[in-house]
Amino acid sequence: MKPKPASPSLPASSAGYSGTPLPKKLRIAEGSIVALLHAPDGFSAKLAPLPPEARLQKRPDGAAVILAFYKSAAVLGAFAARRAKRANAR
Repeated sequence: MKPKPASPSLPASSAGYSGTPLPKKLRIAEGSIVALLHAPDGFSAKLAPLPPEARLQKRPDGAAVILAFYKSAAVLGAFAARRAKRANAR
């Protein structure tokens, strides 16, 4: 069994083998707010160029697209539970 890398590795190209830009693959539209949660260093550069008027932020509030990076399902589950509790309190 191979040991896990110390940090996530990113491919050199955002288009991959298909040639389709990553923002298009992720359905990031013009004017979208994209939340990057716990993204690896340098990940935002993989999304360039973004569609016109699309922007990145570090909080999920108001985002049309949320890209979240978690080290375990347990940590993701805790985040989802907090978000659901907050949404139900409104």
